[in-house]
Amino acid sequence: MAAQQKRMLTAEKSKLGKLEPAELANILRKEAAWTTLPLEIRQHLYSMLPAPRAGEAPHDVEVNPLRTAYRPYIEEELGRWQEDLKNGFEAKKWREEALQAGRDRMDGRYDEWKEAQREEFWGEQGEEGENVEPKATNRLEGEHDKERVGKGDENPLSTFWEPKSLCHPQFLVSQLMAPSSFQHRRTHNLLLISKLLGQRDAASPFTLVLDSLEQSARPLIAEYVRRAKTVNAQVVFVSLETLRTPPDVDSFIPAWSQSLQTWQKEVTNALKAQPGQRKLLVFDSLNPLCASESANLPALLSSFINPTVSLLAVYHIDVPLPVTVQQKDAYSPAPLTLLKYLATTIFTVHSLHHVLARKAARERSHIEPSFGLEEGVEGVVQGLGANGMDGIMLEMEHRRKSGRGVREWYFLPPSAPSTAPTPLSKSRETVTLLEDHAQYRSPEQEAAAGAEGGAEGTFELGLTEKQRRDREGVVLPYFDAQKGGGEGGRILYDMGSEDDFDEEEDEI
Repeated sequence: MAAQQKRMLTAEKSKLGKLEPAELANILRKEAAWTTLPLEIRQHLYSMLPAPRAGEAPHDVEVNPLRTAYRPYIEEELGRWQEDLKNGFEAKKWREEALQAGRDRMDGRYDEWKEAQREEFWGEQGEEGENVEPKATNRLEGEHDKERVGKGDENPLSTFWEPKSLCHPQFLVSQLMAPSSFQHRRTHNLLLISKLLGQRDAASPFTLVLDSLEQSARPLIAEYVRRAKTVNAQVVFVSLETLRTPPDVDSFIPAWSQSLQTWQKEVTNALKAQPGQRKLLVFDSLNPLCASESANLPALLSSFINPTVSLLAVYHIDVPLPVTVQQKDAYSPAPLTLLKYLATTIFTVHSLHHVLARKAARERSHIEPSFGLEEGVEGVVQGLGANGMDGIMLEMEHRRKSGRGVREWYFLPPSAPSTAPTPLSKSRETVTLLEDHAQYRSPEQEAAAGAEGGAEGTFELGLTEKQRRDREGVVLPYFDAQKGGGEGGRILYDMGSEDDFDEEEDEI
């Protein structure tokens, strides 16, 4: 294989990874893409597909597999391969590390760790010699009506199970991964949260923020607005419950005092101003719209979104909807379910105090405490530690363009007041993973973090003492000439043991 072809199939920035799955499939469906392959390769490719069942015709190597009943499943695998290619999983180094990690697992290197994690997070521990496997679910991918091959109900090309949906912050720690995988996840997800908060490359056209009385979404909204100003994006704030104009907002529309048609026209005019400029449209609460315009809510929100506009909306999960809305159409989904379906990114904000209290209870095998309305105590509306000033916890669910989801927990510290916005390229990312928070990490994780130099960044810019000494010991070219040793353009050169001196050519 030529070096250029190898780079195209393995490089993280390959053009094949930038194509849409349907575009790549259309290229491979062309007759020339199949007929130009040698017969042996075509037979080998068909041998990788499930064998025909009894009574079915044998595979025809003259027919492109993408023109058979296997097409939807091959396209699904092509999409997953493209995701692996963009994430660097096809690189030689990563594959070697993955193979080594597989050998380590086969050798039982992580057996004790897996048993401890299974008991803590799955609530069951296998008996000696028994292998307890979790049930396979696929919550983020959704349930799709796929073409069936024969009588099978699953993709015959898939041989892996999807992980269980997230039930609490420590779930990601429970996945059976090598220690180096956490470093990869940390780097990838920190870059992802920075991209989402900065609204770069239209990473999330519709971001839904779920908050409650225990933790307000205002700190997260303020962080979005602050970062929007650093990239010179226009902020349009639609107020359905806010009375005063928040800081750094360019256009403030008091929708709570206007009719739907009036403020909708104002929003449209504000978004049309200065075409080409990036804009952030913020709704401080969707609850009034869910109560009055639940049937038209998807069309209303979709009308504001375009390639240069990102929508950020807040929904209060502890505010009940009117009974008339729930009884209007018993067969229609609830407004919150519809919003979760439409959103490309969902943030659920949590109180730092409450997350730490629940973690402490789990570590002692106690029942996790409830706060606020969940306590079920008459007269208690908000729990202790709600809306603290020490930062908030973010539970993120991000859906990529391929449909696959990314789940992660982050800690957003309180933002320091500043007089002038700092460009994102010169500022340091302040959001960290939940596992990197000093009060959340266990003593074992603290020791591991200290051994690897902490989580200060994805790479080290400083120099060790040995590196500093080695740098000072390097003799630069013409170093002696800078001290006045050179005369009339004379070149000073010290021969080494490997040099072959020739009096006629090398004498200066």
